[in-house]
Amino acid sequence: MTYPRLASDTPTSTPDRYPGITPAGQGFPSVFYSEGLQMGYRWYDAQHIEPLFPFGHGLSYTTFALSNLAVTPRLSDGTRPIRVALDVENTGTMAGAEVAQIYLQLPIAAGEPPKRLVAFQKVLLQAGEKRRVELTSRPGGHEPSSEHLRVLHAQRWKTLAGAYPIYVGTSSRELALSDILKIVPGVPQ
Repeated sequence: MTYPRLASDTPTSTPDRYPGITPAGQGFPSVFYSEGLQMGYRWYDAQHIEPLFPFGHGLSYTTFALSNLAVTPRLSDGTRPIRVALDVENTGTMAGAEVAQIYLQLPIAAGEPPKRLVAFQKVLLQAGEKRRVELTSRPGGHEPSSEHLRVLHAQRWKTLAGAYPIYVGTSSRELALSDILKIVPGVPQ
């Protein structure tokens, strides 16, 4: 959930979106979801609005550091799973949990919101403990897969060639690590 600084920062800040407009002769309001794909954290990203608490933000009695990001493959034809690995370390003095979040940005030609959450994993760590977190595609799971590369383009699902930045962090705005996956049709796997 994303918490706005002001009510006017939300996508529901106009009467047609909330509470809706009641057409003459009807008892129920009609609500228009004109933000399209820009729902949740995507709205704040697309509108360049800094929220009070971004999606995925959490509070803890300890601190964490993310490091050593590895994305494989880095060059692909877009049909294979994406594998993401990173180290999560509890840098504080108490045990705690952190959620590593992986976001993918599609090429501008896709016409999609700035980035999409493609994977996350909660990690419980003792003070000073470091653990390698690995996410690989599995159908139906909260894992990055080649399906995250696809967009609906000209009424069919398509993977566009280009650069796909990958961001890893602890919220939609606190993104400590990044890498780039390049999609080139016909590249051998």
